[in-house]
Amino acid sequence: MAQLRIPSLFKANQPKQFNFTPRYYDADKERHDKLRKKYSVKSKEEAVTVTKDNIRASFDAHRRTEIQRGSFLSGRFLLVLAVVAVAAYFIFYR
Repeated sequence: MAQLRIPSLFKANQPKQFNFTPRYYDADKERHDKLRKKYSVKSKEEAVTVTKDNIRASFDAHRRTEIQRGSFLSGRFLLVLAVVAVAAYFIFYR
């Protein structure tokens, strides 16, 4: 049976409630799901598209590394050329 309450003019404060669901990040599971999604193939057309995208991405990555390496080598070449030019100046004109 429900208890009878005495009516009040003031509202009784209730403790604040919140909904907290703890989260857990699993890096291995995330990597595994990403690889599974990357290599899952549903149809033959999708397989061809995925293969073309992979080839294009590998060529782009190779081109990027070649451009970076080329600029580094040209910088090194210019440095060596400058050192040789300064050495030649001191040897022949002094």
